[in-house]
Amino acid sequence: MGKVLRFAMLLLLCATFARAVNWYAIGLNDQQNWSSFNVNAIDIYHGAYLHHSEFTPAMEIQMSRDWYGNQPNNEPFVFYCEFTLAADAVIIGAKVRMDNTWYTAQAQDVWTAENLFQVTPAGQPRCLLRQYVERDYSGARSKRYLMQVAPIRFGTPFSISITFLAPNTLELDRERASIFATDFLRYREWVPISYSFLDVHAPENAPALENAGGAISFARNTEGWWHANLSYSYWYNPYLSWPARKNTTPDLYYYRDNGDGYYLLSAFPPVEPQERKPKKVLILEDLGSQTMNFDRDVLLDQFHDIVDQSLSWNDSLNILLMDQLEPRLLRNRFVPADFEHQTALFKEMRSYPIPQLSATTQLLRRAVAFFNEAAADGEIWLITTAEKDAAPVQKANDIIELTVRQLRQTVVIKIMACGQPSDYLTVNGQYYSGNDYLFENLTRLTRGGYLRPAYVENYHLPLALADLLSPALDLMEADPVPVNGYNRGKYYFFSDRTRYPLLYPYIELGRAEGDPPFATDFFGSIGEDWFHKRMELAAMPDIKQLPRIKQLWHARHIEELLQQPQAWNLIDEIGRVSKENSLVNAYCALVIPGANGYAAFQRLEETGAAVTATPGVQRPEHFEAGAYPNPFNAQTRIIVRFQPAGSSESVTVRIYSLLGALVRQWQQSVSAGSSSMELVWDGVNDQQEPVSSGLYWAHIQRGAEIRVLKLTCLK
Repeated sequence: MGKVLRFAMLLLLCATFARAVNWYAIGLNDQQNWSSFNVNAIDIYHGAYLHHSEFTPAMEIQMSRDWYGNQPNNEPFVFYCEFTLAADAVIIGAKVRMDNTWYTAQAQDVWTAENLFQVTPAGQPRCLLRQYVERDYSGARSKRYLMQVAPIRFGTPFSISITFLAPNTLELDRERASIFATDFLRYREWVPISYSFLDVHAPENAPALENAGGAISFARNTEGWWHANLSYSYWYNPYLSWPARKNTTPDLYYYRDNGDGYYLLSAFPPVEPQERKPKKVLILEDLGSQTMNFDRDVLLDQFHDIVDQSLSWNDSLNILLMDQLEPRLLRNRFVPADFEHQTALFKEMRSYPIPQLSATTQLLRRAVAFFNEAAADGEIWLITTAEKDAAPVQKANDIIELTVRQLRQTVVIKIMACGQPSDYLTVNGQYYSGNDYLFENLTRLTRGGYLRPAYVENYHLPLALADLLSPALDLMEADPVPVNGYNRGKYYFFSDRTRYPLLYPYIELGRAEGDPPFATDFFGSIGEDWFHKRMELAAMPDIKQLPRIKQLWHARHIEELLQQPQAWNLIDEIGRVSKENSLVNAYCALVIPGANGYAAFQRLEETGAAVTATPGVQRPEHFEAGAYPNPFNAQTRIIVRFQPAGSSESVTVRIYSLLGALVRQWQQSVSAGSSSMELVWDGVNDQQEPVSSGLYWAHIQRGAEIRVLKLTCLK
C-alpha cells in the first residue's frame, strides 16, 4: 500500500467551536438503535482551481459488531451521519452506493426533500442531506449537516460520497488546504485512504502532505492525477500544499450562463517600484541563539528572502549590529537595495559572531542618531531575541523616551520578536509577557508593526513577514467593468484584510453584464499617496470548472441574505437560487430520489463541470421511460426512449419489491443509432417464480441517469 502514514481526523469545525461527528442507525421496523460501524476504505478526489479546493470523499461503510460482540438484527436500518464542515465550505453534491449502483442526489427545497425521503418506499434506496443552523453561546451561527441513508443492513457494505468546495489558504509561494475530507468521519485508526490530487491550472504541480508525522510522496498516474495511499489516524492535523501561480498580470476568469456573467479576478497589486516612494531601511540585527519555535538560520533565511522580495533597486539599505560590545554600521551610508548589495550585506552580517548578550536598546539609540545625522526619513526593521527590557515598566518607558522622543525624522519601527519571554507584567490591567509592552508601544507610536513568529504557523511565517515588511496597498479595491457593460456586485475572498502586500494576491468574485475585455481600475493608497491604475484584462481560456464561479458567487450571496430578517419572499428567493445551483443550506437539501425518481445532480466522474475522476466519459443524453399496461396481470412492457446513441451501449433494468429486495434484472445492449428499447416483464423473478400481487419499482439506468417506475401487479 506504499508508505504508511498516520493520518489525522480534524475535529469538526463550527463557526466558533468544534463538535464531533455522530454516526448511528435506527431500525425501520422496530426502531432499534445501533452505533457500531467500520470504514472499509476511503477514496478521495481533491481538485484545486480558482483558489478553491473541491473535495469528493467516497467512504465504504459497514455496520459492525459492538465491543461485546453483539450484532443488530437483519432488519433494514436508516443510517444517520451528523457532521460539521468549516464555516466557509459549500456542499454542492452527494450520492450513495447500494447493490453496486451509485444513486445521485438532486437539490430540492427542504420541505419537498424531507417529504420525498419520507414517502419513498422503505425498500428503495434513498438519501437526504440537509443543513441545520445552530448558534453558540455568543449567538454566532454554525453549520451542521445531517445525512440519512436507507435501507442498510448488518454485514452489507454501502458507500456515501459528498462533494464540497472550500477556499484555499494562500501563502506567498504556495496554496494549501486542510484535509477537510475526513470531517464527517468518526475516530477510527488505520483506515486505508486512496488520495488523488490535481491542480487544474498547473497539472504538473506535485502536492506535499505537511504536518503529517511522517514523509509521503505522491506519484502521477496515467490519468494525470497525483496519487498516494495513506492511512488515517487521529494523531496529526495534516494539510496538503502545492506551488502557487504568481503571474505578473492579473488572472480573469469569466463564465456566462443564460445571459448572466460571473467573474473571478486574481491580481497582485499592480504597483511598480517607480510608482511608490523610495524607502531607506536600516536593519537592526540582535538575534541570539535562543529563539522560540524556529531555528536561528531558518529565521534569518526567511527574513532575508522577504527583504529581497520587499525592496527594489530604488530603495536603499544598511545593517546595524553589535561588534565587540559596540554598535557597528556595515556601511557608512545607505546603499542601493539591489540583489548584489543585499547579498553582500547579509553575508557580512552572518560572518559576525552570534550575540551572547542582548543589545537592542543600544542598537535603537544608535539607529535614532543615524537617521537624525542623515536628516532622512525611513524605517527601522529590528530582528531580536531581547525579552528583558520591559520590567520594570519604568525601564521600558525610558527606552521609549530615548528612541521615539529623540527622533527628529519620520521613522517607522517594525519589530520581529523571536525570543523566549520569561518575565510577565501587568500594566493598567493589561497582561504582557517579555518585551511585549516595550515593542507594542515602540511600533504603535511610530505607526509600525510587530510580529512574534512563535505565534504563527511555521508555513505562515513568510506571509506574516510580508504583512509586516512589504510595501502594500492599503484598502485596495478593484472595479472590473466589461465592455459595454457594468458590475452588478462583488464579494472579496478576504474581507478582513485591509493591507495588500505587493507579494500577495487580491481576489474577488463578481457578477457583471457585458463581455470581455474588462477595463479594470485598481485603487488604494501607499503610505500617504493615493494610487490608481487602469488595466485592460481579457478572460482567461476556458476550464471545465468555470461554472463553479456561478455557484461560489451565489453561495456568498445566500450567506449575505441569511443575515437579513427572514421574510417569506426572501426564503423563497434563497430556496430558488440554492436549488438552481445545488447548494445545501438551511432552505435547500439534496435528496434521492427526485420527484420522478431521477437524481439530477451529475456524478463527479461524469460531469463536465467538476474535476473529472474518469476523464473523457461523456454524460448520456436525456431519456424517458414508461410501462404499459400498468397495473398489469400477466405481463407489462417497459419502454425506454432516448436520443439516437452515437455508439453501442447498455441499459440496466432492475425490478425491486416494496421492501427493496431485488426481484429481476436485465442488462440489454442498445446498438448505435437506436433511439428506443423495449423489454417484457412477465411477472416472475430471476428464479422464474411468479411474484405476488403488490407494488414494485423498476429502476432503469442508462449511463449516469436513472428513471424509476412504479409498477402494480394484480393477480
